[in-house]
Amino acid sequence: SIYVFVTVTIDPDANENPFLVQDSISIEYNGNTNFIQLDAYGRNAVFLRNATITKDTAWNSNLPVVVIGPLTVTETATLTINKGTQVFCHADAYITVNGSLNVKGEQGGNNKVTFTNDRLDEPYRYFPGSWPGISFTETSKKNKLKNLVLINAKKAISVSGYSAETKLSMEQCIIDNISDTAIAAYNTSISATNCLITNCGQNIALINGGDYHFTHCTVASYANVYFNHLLPVLSINNN
Repeated sequence: SIYVFVTVTIDPDANENPFLVQDSISIEYNGNTNFIQLDAYGRNAVFLRNATITKDTAWNSNLPVVVIGPLTVTETATLTINKGTQVFCHADAYITVNGSLNVKGEQGGNNKVTFTNDRLDEPYRYFPGSWPGISFTETSKKNKLKNLVLINAKKAISVSGYSAETKLSMEQCIIDNISDTAIAAYNTSISATNCLITNCGQNIALINGGDYHFTHCTVASYANVYFNHLLPVLSINNN
């Protein structure tokens, strides 16, 4: 027997569409000829490594965004993510928002904004805890998440710090397959409408009080191959 390993390297260009590269290997033995078909899929992307956003910035759907290493939004900056944008996060891609995050997804088609891990091969694409998640610090403000799909993180959304106006607004968001906590809130303010928060180590933990409004939200977890579902889906304390 013989093992043949093939690596495909394609120089990046300005093409915004995914591409398919095909080739074949001809094998001749005992007077027979066989062809082994080779298929490679790829796509250009915007790569951000250990990045800091210091001014108002917009991400668009023309190319996916790959985050490697920590990403920080400073106090004076707003990161706007427009409809249809795909964000792929490496295992060390901890996103910290000191300023503002505005996710502007829409319903229908591929218009939602997606955050997931950057391992798309089997079985890693389904693993919870594959990337750290998003943290909204005490200085962050006016954060809005609309039609966001956030999956496979460790602690999906962490919010801390109280403010008179709502620190984080969520509308029609899906948070799924989270190894630790989907929403961890520490004496802060959150308004969530029509959101789906499912299959997490712990779905929602509201800690040390705060101001919270959850309207028409579904919060549920079921035991599966990744979770034993040992913690309550909702935990509230006002220490």
